[in-house]
Parts: sequence; structure tokens; C-alpha cells
Amino acid sequence: MSYYISHLGHNQALSIAELYKALKATDMVIHHGGYLSFSSIYSRSEIQAKFSTLGGQRLIAEIYKDHVPSGDQDATLLAAIDSTIGENKYQFALSSNRHMELQNIAMNFKKQLVKEGKSIRIINKNNSPISPALAKKERIGTKAFEWHIIERGNDQCIIAETIAFQDIDGYSDRDMGKSRDMNVGMLPPKLSQMLLNLAELKSHQAFYDPFCGLGTLPIEALRYEDMLVIASDIEEDLVAKTKSNLEQMQDHRNPHHIETFTRNALQPSHHLADIRKRYLNRSMTVATEWYLGPIIRKYSNYSVIEDALDETTPITHGFIKQLAKDLQKWERACICMPCWFYTEKYTYIPQIVSLLSASGFAIERIEHPLLDRSYTARWSLIYRRETQNVGREIFVLVKS
Repeated sequence: MSYYISHLGHNQALSIAELYKALKATDMVIHHGGYLSFSSIYSRSEIQAKFSTLGGQRLIAEIYKDHVPSGDQDATLLAAIDSTIGENKYQFALSSNRHMELQNIAMNFKKQLVKEGKSIRIINKNNSPISPALAKKERIGTKAFEWHIIERGNDQCIIAETIAFQDIDGYSDRDMGKSRDMNVGMLPPKLSQMLLNLAELKSHQAFYDPFCGLGTLPIEALRYEDMLVIASDIEEDLVAKTKSNLEQMQDHRNPHHIETFTRNALQPSHHLADIRKRYLNRSMTVATEWYLGPIIRKYSNYSVIEDALDETTPITHGFIKQLAKDLQKWERACICMPCWFYTEKYTYIPQIVSLLSASGFAIERIEHPLLDRSYTARWSLIYRRETQNVGREIFVLVKS
């Protein structure tokens, strides 16, 4: 086993669930500031290779030493730095989950190391951790190092080294590089990656999004190896834009099979049936989000939600019934449906649990103390930004 620290994303429950699924994380312990320590069967190089498919982790650092007494913090960190110094100029940054005089600590290290004849450069501009943009510019993990001091209580800390960090520019490039339609809701790319991981998408499989929109989920599926990427939508122009976006985003060093077609996802599709016959050896995983209802900027009264329920419930129920026919036994799906936050509580689309059961789906829930309070009474997870009235209720399903 190897031991790591993750700096979790804004939705900590989804980030933790993603770690559990994608990196087989165990021994998970939450720390101040949204940091989480965990163990994994995956090596440093394997996690670095997988990191570009993770949406809920701001960075991952490998633990150099755990349970370090506070009085030994500086000596342990200096030893860690000294152990990684080569012949070239050593460039490093310090970060912590608590307020510390990071610049002063770094400067003291530099003075000691310079006396030993080492060439040192400090990246920190102040006492704050460095930003993802600066981490990318300084090539943290290849040319430069970032060391973390993570306080874990009982006058102890963790010393860890960043091995991978979120490529903010990459998300922006993929998002802005797509053909766009201002009338179509945009699924956040990071959430898309988390949905794929919750569904346990693997390389060399088939991925299908029956409500593809502009192709956000299929585009993220391209980051896996040798994929059959299937996308459909009821709107022909959206299918055309998705196809164009997929062709534009595809890395030809990692070729994929791409299939797109127009379809009402509430009805059977001979296109999908034909594709499945041609790729019999590929298990299919579904991740999707459908119409979330009208944009609600401000509630006048509960009738606004009732109108949204009337509009979205038939779509949701109809799709679940058809999804059960599209998937084969043991195939998986991660689906997003709308929910509404009003007067400090959520309203959900009704009769979902009974419908899923009747349709042959098992709802999957991660049994872990860190997630117990995050699940709803019907074993779903919620994604909602604080400023938004409409959220996403997320179910992970297995066809039985």
C-alpha cells in the first residue's frame, strides 16, 4: 500500500466517493482545510497517470512521513527536501492546511542549504499555498517541488510531496473549445469526471450518454484508452455539435471508436442495438444528465417547484424504464436528475426508489463513515452550488 494526501474539491462528499471508486482509497481520514489522507493499492506513477481523469481532487501528494511530532516538523521537512536535491538548482514551495509563516520557514531552509553549497530557489511569494496556475507554470512534480505540512491534531503533522495537481487550463481549453449553444445547460467538466468515476468507467469499454447535449461527458470519456464512445440526443443539431466536438478533441495518439445518432432516450433505439451487436465484447457504462427543468433564479412560492416537477417527472420516469432495457445484467450507470432547494430543504422527483427497483436496478451506496451523512434517505448524493436553487440528485445504479 502507498499513502497519500488529497486536497478535496468543493463538494467533499463526491470527492471522497470518487477517491474510493477510482483509487480504491482506504484508511481515509479528513483533516482541516479540506485535506484527506488515504492509502491506495496504486503506486505514485499509477496515480499520476490516472489523475487527469479525476474531477474532485485539487491535488494529490505522496506522504513522506506521517505522525510527525510538531517539534520535529522543520527537521523532518528539511530532511525530505535534502533527500530530493539533485545537481541542478532546487526549486520548491511550501503549503499547509493551517496558517503558517511559510516564507520564513522556507527562507530558513534556504539559508541552511546554501551553507552546504546547494543552489536553492523559493517559489512562495507569500505565506499562502501556491495556486494551480503557478504550480503548472513552475512545473511542480517534474522541475520543481511542493511540500505540504498537514496538521492532523494531537501536536502531529504529515509531511507530503505534491505528485499531481488539477490542470485548470486543460478544463478551460476543453470547455471553451467546444461548439456552444447558449440554450443548452452546461454540465461542469469536473462533475462529469466524477460521474464517470462513480460509474466505474474503465478503458477499453463502451461509454454511452443518451442526453449528450454538447458532449461534455463523452469528451471526458475520451481521456480513457481505446474507448467506444456513444452519444445521442433528441436534437439533431446537438448530435452534430457533439460529433464535431469529439472529433476535434480526440487525441489521435489514443484513437477511439465514436458513434453518434439522433434518439429520443425514452424510446427504444435500433441504432444503439446495432452498435451493441457490432461491439459484442464491450461492456457498456452509462453516465448522463437530462433536462433539469426551468432556470429558477428566485422562488415566489412552492408552486414554482410543482410546475418544474410536472415538467421533469415524466421525462425522468420514462428514461429510467428505457434505460433498464438498454443495459445488460451487471452493467452500471450514474444518472443525474433535478432536485430543488427551498426553505432549507430539498424536494425530489417522486417514486424513484420504487421505480428503480421495479426496473431491475440496485442503487449502489458507498458504506463509509465519512459519507454516511452525505447520502439522502434514498441513497443518492447531491450536487448543488450555494447560489443555485436547482441541484442535481445523483444515483449510481447496477442492472440486476
